[in-house]
Amino acid sequence: MADYRTEEQKSPIVLDYHNSLLRQSDVDLLDQPNWINDNIIGFAFEYFEKEQFSHSVDLIGYISPSVTQAIKFSSPEEVCIFLDPLKLHEKQYIFMAVNDQMSVTTHGGTHWSLLVCDRNQKEFHHYDSLRGSNRNIAKFLAEKLFTYFTVNAPEKSSQEKAGPQEDKNINAPEKSSQEKAGPREDENRPEKFCFQQKPCPQQENSYDCGMYVIIVCEHLIRTFVEACMLPLETAITMSCICKRRQNLKELIYQLKS
Repeated sequence: MADYRTEEQKSPIVLDYHNSLLRQSDVDLLDQPNWINDNIIGFAFEYFEKEQFSHSVDLIGYISPSVTQAIKFSSPEEVCIFLDPLKLHEKQYIFMAVNDQMSVTTHGGTHWSLLVCDRNQKEFHHYDSLRGSNRNIAKFLAEKLFTYFTVNAPEKSSQEKAGPQEDKNINAPEKSSQEKAGPREDENRPEKFCFQQKPCPQQENSYDCGMYVIIVCEHLIRTFVEACMLPLETAITMSCICKRRQNLKELIYQLKS
């Protein structure tokens, strides 16, 4: 009988972890000099969520690389289908890996970068280890998320819509003309889109971009929720990248056993 499986499907499964399925062909990419794929990055995000930073699951949200890729080619209505189940409106910080592949029919890509949404500050921050190569694609995705959050913002309760209750104290001071006029005009203006290209340690080769995404993401979460004070540029070095490849590989086999 003919075997119609792809070469990837023929590769034995190493780890089935929540929504991540890693095959031997994925794990082998952690050996240098290999460009890691969406499966490895997706696994790292899921491990952060389920294990390493599970104490901050109410603050941190992750969008998997596969969902991020789907969002690129989706209409605003379709974006809701992918993002609503993630309950991102409940998160303060949202992380997503950006790939430079802009073809619907072709897999792969040549570069990864990290996009972070700070919902409290209403800002999108882009970290790119290759001189901002993915800036335009990251901004395109950020605009899609901005539209999603703006259009699908949770409705205020009836009490919030009504505003503060009127003071029934007859001796209360009379409201000023400004208070009677209601909210200022700028309070009713639509939110402004804010996208910033952030400083990021730069890779020294053509294949470590995905590892930078994982390690920058990890460091930023530690900064946000664990009060890590070490600057990003100091925390991430080439030796750190090499070591982390091996650490990830060991972690995968440890979770398998």
